[in-house]
Amino acid sequence: MTLAFPGQALSNEKKVSEKQYRDLMLLLYKENTNISYTDLLTVYEIIATTEDNIPGMDKILSRLMAERNEHPRVDQMVLIITAKLIGSSNQEIPHVSDLFKALIHNKRTNLWTAGFVAEALGDYFIDLEDGEHLADMIDGKIDSLIVKESRNKEEYYGYHFLPPPNTEYIQNIISRPEEQKRRESTRRYYYALRMQYSEEQIKEYLVFLDKHGQIDTRGKIDFTMKYLFNNIELTQAAFSKEKKSDLSSGTRREQ
Repeated sequence: MTLAFPGQALSNEKKVSEKQYRDLMLLLYKENTNISYTDLLTVYEIIATTEDNIPGMDKILSRLMAERNEHPRVDQMVLIITAKLIGSSNQEIPHVSDLFKALIHNKRTNLWTAGFVAEALGDYFIDLEDGEHLADMIDGKIDSLIVKESRNKEEYYGYHFLPPPNTEYIQNIISRPEEQKRRESTRRYYYALRMQYSEEQIKEYLVFLDKHGQIDTRGKIDFTMKYLFNNIELTQAAFSKEKKSDLSSGTRREQ
């Protein structure tokens, strides 16, 4: 039986916390300031699941906030993840008011991200001395964003946390339309499908439709993503049938 003295336990906790700090900084201080979707979720997972206090949380969150991603929605998710980590924190974060102000004034902040900042301010376990002032700042920011976004409608990338497509084939289908509304519609149909199907499955079905056209008439498909969404079961059945046929043909040739 090994006895654990109080000082030893504290020392072990400190070592664990310091290791987590190093791991986080290694993720955040790569060659450039672009963070991948996977690394962003890893940072969130490490911090959110840690029971012990992590040293330098203000520095970690400040660095996280500075990270960028080429995909506009994931770029906004960086701010949302930062806000959620503040709001769910059980440890006192140094200079947390400055972090809130940086989130409010960030050029990337839109109505989606501002809502999470407001929620984080309400959820943070300590009542801040300037809490009311920060709340007023957030309200003012939201009011200005409502006016701004009603005048200049930015392209909609979706308010969800699903990963952006990795395959060039799907990326091209989404970005191909010249009209903004068509791109937005294509994106909506893709993510609606993505809720139930993997990206690889969606790609296979799209390639199948591009090759064969409409399932019943073989006619040309003008809006492939929308067609797939509306005819997913028919497409699955036709795709599976062709796949089985190809397997049978391959087996006969081998014999």
